[in-house]
Amino acid sequence: MVVIHHAYHVKLLWMGVDVFFVLSGFLITSILLKEKAKSFGGYIGSFYAHRARRILPAYLLALVIVGAVVTNGWIHFWPYYFGAMNFLQPLGIHQSEVLPLWSLAVEEQFYLLWPLAVFWMSRKHLIWLSSTLLVLAPILRFLCTPLSKEPWMIYMLLPFRMDTLAVGALIAIAGTLVPRKLYAAALAAGLGGFLLLSHYHVSTYANTRIGNTLVYECTLLIAFGMFAYALEATSKALAWTPLRSLGTISYSVYLMHLLVLSLIPYRPLAIAAVLGYSTLSWFYYEKPILRYRRGETALPAQAQSATRTKLAWAPFAQAKEPPAPAVRTTRDPVAPAGRGGMPSPGSGEAGSSILSAPQHHQR
Repeated sequence: MVVIHHAYHVKLLWMGVDVFFVLSGFLITSILLKEKAKSFGGYIGSFYAHRARRILPAYLLALVIVGAVVTNGWIHFWPYYFGAMNFLQPLGIHQSEVLPLWSLAVEEQFYLLWPLAVFWMSRKHLIWLSSTLLVLAPILRFLCTPLSKEPWMIYMLLPFRMDTLAVGALIAIAGTLVPRKLYAAALAAGLGGFLLLSHYHVSTYANTRIGNTLVYECTLLIAFGMFAYALEATSKALAWTPLRSLGTISYSVYLMHLLVLSLIPYRPLAIAAVLGYSTLSWFYYEKPILRYRRGETALPAQAQSATRTKLAWAPFAQAKEPPAPAVRTTRDPVAPAGRGGMPSPGSGEAGSSILSAPQHHQR
């Protein structure tokens, strides 16, 4: 979605970042719930080790390539590019326009706190916490909008975007499919809200309280509805092999698409080039590293199962599994089994080939 938005300036497709966050919240929470049976050290260690293997190789390669091609001085702020990229634009710091990394920073910051909550809290308390975050985010957007003259603070910082991550986490914790009537109603309400706000010329660009509150609520509803549909067993379109293959390489597509689009004016050729780069990067660079674990050459069983999921269109689709349909209200260290799939970037976990999150000034 976001690649098409940046290439052809298609309206509304910038909200692919919201779907990315919902999917990320779901998959990360699913993984963490499965790992709760381990000791705290094993739980934290295995989680961060896998995240590092999934995120860092392609990310560091992208930094090297962009640093070699773009000579506009952005590299002087390199410390921000390790977990704080979403602060660059809000602080008015010069940054590369071909590295859409703010959404990765949001997810990395989420990684620092959420694993602790999942390990120490019961499902019942996690549901309460996720629901609180879901309600708190729009309140913070409303209250904090006057603190900045530009919209990037609300658009890019974790406290104001945590509702999308929280709704994905809620689906994982509940461990059941969302009723079709519910996600259909969410989609209808989100799209209807957009039409109404558009009629009255309400947007986030004006950085108003009503825009920053209501527009993001509409994107949340649409992202939730799209993701809930993707979980449906009847959504056979998402099992289409080309779409799943695109999801597998979508992390590198996300990282590199803006650079390639800036270098190749002819859009079809640029998209073909970034797909070619991402395919080579996955098979000959990222995948071997992801599969390596103390000399192992094969993916673990749960990762192999995850590759068959209908969410394989998300980056990291091959290493995750959602929870089982059973819901417990007391702490249960045994992780449920279920369907799954995805990577991070966003971890990025994030989700779907729509994964690449849109860059502020490029929406």
